[in-house]
Amino acid sequence: MGGEDPRIVLREELLRLVPWLDELDPAHWHLVGYDTFSDEFYPLYESHAIEAMAQEAAIRRLMVLEVQQPTESSGGQADEGIQDRVFILGPGGVFYRAVL
Repeated sequence: MGGEDPRIVLREELLRLVPWLDELDPAHWHLVGYDTFSDEFYPLYESHAIEAMAQEAAIRRLMVLEVQQPTESSGGQADEGIQDRVFILGPGGVFYRAVL
C-alpha cells in the first residue's frame, strides 16, 4: 500500500482533458462539467477553498442536471446515460467524478 491517491491524474492528461487548466487557481477545488453527447469537458466557473465545499456544490449541480436533463429521457448518471456529468478538480492533480 503506497498510499497514493488513485484520483490523481498526471498533468499532461489533465491538460488534454481540461485545456483551460492553467487559468485555474491550483490551490482551489474546481467543478468541471462533462458533456456526454459531445464527449468533452467544459468549465463550470466555480471554485472552492476546500474539497467538502466543492463536493456539496457538485451535488447541487447534479440535482440541477436532473431537472434540466431528466433521467427518464437522458438515462441519468448511469454509464449508458447521456446526462452531463460533474467532476471535481483539486490541488495536486486530483480529478474525479462526483456522484449522488
